[in-house]
Amino acid sequence: MQEKILINPTPEQQDVIDWQGDKLVVNAFAGTGKTSNLVKYAEKHPDLRMLYIAFNRSADEKFPANVLCKTSHQLAWSGFGRNYANRLTNSLRLFDIANATQSDDWLYVKTIQDTLKNFMCSVDNQIMLRHCPSILMGEVKKSFTANEVVRQSEQLWHRMIDLADNFPVIHDMCLKLYQLSQPNLYHRFDVIFDADRLWLTHSFSFGDCVADIAHALLAMNGETHQVVGRGEKDEIFINIPKQGFPQRSILSRTVAGVIGSAL
Repeated sequence: MQEKILINPTPEQQDVIDWQGDKLVVNAFAGTGKTSNLVKYAEKHPDLRMLYIAFNRSADEKFPANVLCKTSHQLAWSGFGRNYANRLTNSLRLFDIANATQSDDWLYVKTIQDTLKNFMCSVDNQIMLRHCPSILMGEVKKSFTANEVVRQSEQLWHRMIDLADNFPVIHDMCLKLYQLSQPNLYHRFDVIFDADRLWLTHSFSFGDCVADIAHALLAMNGETHQVVGRGEKDEIFINIPKQGFPQRSILSRTVAGVIGSAL
């Protein structure tokens, strides 16, 4: 979904553009112009060196020259990723773990895989019991303990980070090493877009009807801020015939289109 270009910012968006301080957190709903808002902020402060950490590089061309756009994995690549380039794979495969542990117990192998993934996605410095998946706390019959899983996961982790080893590695391992190195990005940048707290609640991706449904669903999970629809006029069909209504598959290029069709 493409971001709307901000021509006349909403009061909420203007608060972000005009903000001054050390740290800012912007909570934003879908379609509220997050990237466009940051572009306007960057344009207003051309003297500041800024880092935009994104899920992908698609936003790169939208920002002015004082903003560097990178994914978190790209940040980790220069210091760590390139050292493992010949061993990088897209995923940590069960087959590789089974071979390394010489185990044909696939529940055991899967538990080790999940433990390693949980550790790499955590802020912890070492693998601990809390990284083991919840299956170990259940009543599933198993031939191993959580402590055994932690020990084996630690062994595989050390094999992964060993430059002389041949065990496959994944990008999340490189990102974990980057996190463990405790990088200080403020030596290179004045502003990092990733605290004060502001909200963007006006969505330009859908209208009032979908916004009302979205707010009702979010409120069920404790959200107190109202979603405001400022997109094109939409409509919710409530009285769908129960009989003679054929099943259909609908493809949509936008999230709003999917939600609108489903509702």
